[in-house]
Amino acid sequence: MKTMPLLLTITSIVIVTWPITTFAELTSTTDLSNPVYSSLNHGPLATAEKAFQSAQYLTARPALNTTLLKDPFSYEFATTVDALSVVSGSATSATSNSNPEPVTTPLTQNSSGVVGMVDFIAEFNTDAANLWQNGLFFLYTTLTFGAAPSTSGLHKTSNIDAGGNTLRVIEAWYEHHFSVSQFSALIGWHDFNSEFYVTEYANLFTHAGFQMGQTLASYRRPSNYPVTTPGLRIKNALSNSSYLQFALYDGTTSTSAINKVIEFNVSPSDGVFLAAESTYFKGNPRKAGYTKLAAGAWYLLANSRNPTLPNAGAYVLAEASAGMNLGLFFKFSQTRLDDNQYDQFYTAGLNYRGIFLQRKNDLLGIGIMHTRQSNAYLTTQTGSRKPFFAAESALEITYVAQVMDWLKLQPTFQYIHNSRINPASVNTAVIGLRTQAIF
Repeated sequence: MKTMPLLLTITSIVIVTWPITTFAELTSTTDLSNPVYSSLNHGPLATAEKAFQSAQYLTARPALNTTLLKDPFSYEFATTVDALSVVSGSATSATSNSNPEPVTTPLTQNSSGVVGMVDFIAEFNTDAANLWQNGLFFLYTTLTFGAAPSTSGLHKTSNIDAGGNTLRVIEAWYEHHFSVSQFSALIGWHDFNSEFYVTEYANLFTHAGFQMGQTLASYRRPSNYPVTTPGLRIKNALSNSSYLQFALYDGTTSTSAINKVIEFNVSPSDGVFLAAESTYFKGNPRKAGYTKLAAGAWYLLANSRNPTLPNAGAYVLAEASAGMNLGLFFKFSQTRLDDNQYDQFYTAGLNYRGIFLQRKNDLLGIGIMHTRQSNAYLTTQTGSRKPFFAAESALEITYVAQVMDWLKLQPTFQYIHNSRINPASVNTAVIGLRTQAIF
């Protein structure tokens, strides 16, 4: 029961002291040759597609490198389609606004589904357009269609499943870099998980839980795909290998916004979601010697059960390459114990590149995750509402085959243990195939 205060204390110390210890590394010779194509780390497709690219160079850049963005306007089209089938266990009916509670039924035959998205990502660079220095406009829109088969698990089987056929603006922001102070500010609709609580190796997986577990995604989730809210993110590059970032978002991602092109419903009654993260990194995820360590905390000024109470949590993460081909990752998060159903979330796994000699660019991924219900919540459940299981675990094994420069095929296997932490449910196995094309 004392783990959460201890974790919050450690996280606070790291966030406060890390800038002091790394500030001395700042010199006038700060490396400005880092890649700057910021869209690489935005959206479920973008992060999964480029899991081995050096996103930390992208997010920690001290200033825009205009030599790499010679054209004022750049854009990219991409499409992703997941075909999934529940081959054993139980399936649930799809939820809707009129029927928010899924209905679990034993699986008597394969429950299958197809879900997809078509992305349009665009950037406008003010430097290259000869307007003003160090400015970047970014737009990320997606057209989603279909529905993945639901299981009785806590997370969706596909991280691109947005809940229906809709057109959405996921991100629309302006970022400005102040080169003198190594400081940047971003304002607009922004995905929290594109820069906070993210590990590149975990983004290889298709199961939604590997991006952001229930400790953050349940109840009033932060601004995150598929519904984002306006916010402000500020970042200070402390050195070539460390940065400190803060963010403030509207506190509610309303379920009514799921069918809107963009969420404009901002109100003081929504509360405010605050986040801070301190990060150290070095190297490139595709090469030996890569390391990323981060500690963060978040605070919600309105609580999902009682708007008069705050909510809070903290997290730590680590990832590193072990040689040229192997990447390892670990993430842990915890919420306040007194008013959250899920108090702890763990995920860990590996990526291996070139397991077959003739397929040197292919990737193998093996990941596990574990979500635990809080003791405070379990004690409130009695009778038929009392869950039999205190935790749910999941395993995913996936393989990404680089078929052509613009095409990837990704078969996947998921196994969910103690599905939905409910004795009425059973362990569930899911197989699928993701197809990704970029134009």
